[in-house]
Amino acid sequence: MDLQEIFKKMNSGEVAAHSELGTRDESKQTRNFGTRINKMKTVTGINARAMVMKDVVIPFNPFTGKSDDTYNKKTPFRPILLVSQVLSGLKTAMNDNPEMKAFWEKELGITFSDGEATMEEYAAFKGMGYIKPRVMSYYTVAMNFNGAHGFPEFKVKYTVDPTELNEQGSYEYQTAPVWHKAAAFFNTMLKAEADETVQALESNASNKEAVQMARRAVFQKSPVGFVAPTNLIPFLFFPLNALPKPIEEGHHQELEAVMRFYSFTDKWMTALKEAMKDPVYDEDMDFFDFTIKTPSSQDQMSNGKVYTDEDANALYQAMTISNTDGRLSLHGGVTNDGSKSVKNEECYASIYTAARAYFLASQEASATEDGETFEKIMAASSRFRPISQAMANFLPACNDVFTGSFASSKYFTAEVKRGHSEFYTLMNPKNAMCLADADEDELEAAANAQRQGLSDLIADANGTAGVQTADSDVLGVQPGALEELDLADG
Repeated sequence: MDLQEIFKKMNSGEVAAHSELGTRDESKQTRNFGTRINKMKTVTGINARAMVMKDVVIPFNPFTGKSDDTYNKKTPFRPILLVSQVLSGLKTAMNDNPEMKAFWEKELGITFSDGEATMEEYAAFKGMGYIKPRVMSYYTVAMNFNGAHGFPEFKVKYTVDPTELNEQGSYEYQTAPVWHKAAAFFNTMLKAEADETVQALESNASNKEAVQMARRAVFQKSPVGFVAPTNLIPFLFFPLNALPKPIEEGHHQELEAVMRFYSFTDKWMTALKEAMKDPVYDEDMDFFDFTIKTPSSQDQMSNGKVYTDEDANALYQAMTISNTDGRLSLHGGVTNDGSKSVKNEECYASIYTAARAYFLASQEASATEDGETFEKIMAASSRFRPISQAMANFLPACNDVFTGSFASSKYFTAEVKRGHSEFYTLMNPKNAMCLADADEDELEAAANAQRQGLSDLIADANGTAGVQTADSDVLGVQPGALEELDLADG
């Protein structure tokens, strides 16, 4: 299908254009695609261009101007195409739909030009909040059983079906899956420990950062976390001092070789907010143009030692992400590889052509159940596993951790035992004997008491208590704390 045909099918409803991640069971979408997009490793000497993709995100049906069952705030119109493709496609659809054109000209306060989308039209969409950076959000549950019962020796995140979550991105407790009840059980005990730890540190006038780190360290003892959004940012990645290798027409799949992704940490925030706010930093319709730098292997750390690739945490702390210098920018800048200088409009031309073909093919593939779409490939490349894979030995592993680290804890109180009696006996049926002195009414009352503070417990355990969501709204990411960097694989 070409772009015009795709938009005709979007208009008719034959093809839906919303994020697959928010509408389908991810466990059914990541099979057979393999790791094709690499995570950017945090190493020495990075001096590279990151071309962060943009999305058009419209919380209603763009063809009617009204919210409906297909396109709304929860499942917005969000094609995987480049922004220039989406805006040009919408303009083409307007040619046969005067009411649609009238709606959008009133909505944006502009008069559309003939032909392809212009930067002025892009700015109008952006000004209304319909342009966002492409951030891939996965709902995940983190588990760390330290090798027990066949589980990995390290923390692993498992994807869950987002359609089963409520408006708060969590579960209704009465119908919650076993992993949510496990998280509530372990984190209830850890919250009591965390509160006591914080109180002791604050009484000794510890600084805020030390208190937060100590609180986080306590909650990390839980073998099971609450479901939370894991946000990854994909981008095209090119060394600034080298000419990009051209991609031949018809070989757009080679674009994956220059794709990278990274945890969406606070390192991205300043550059993104500047680009979203100031047109000077936003001169390309399809990509934000950022520069990523890390210290070289000759630079010294504060301890006098030079940086090495093994110093991933120190390198991350020293890493900068900024809007690219105008002399090197995608528009108006040049690339010099030491032997010649080439205008970036020229040397990146084949990259743009490949990107248009790649995402057009991805949008077309989304119309078929087994299509190799960008979102599915990203999900597989991130190595998140469907949570179904963790269930075979889940309860025995929980029981091992409980008996080894929690059963003798002062925080395992009678209130916790009774309030979480369902999971306590699921974990080990023999535990029912420990509850023989309580009748059903007492257990139900205890369970209700534990549930009263569950939302606060989830916020504490996920580190989102008191977190402002304004940036999440502007940038179009799932609300919550920014991702903690996982440096295990670079």
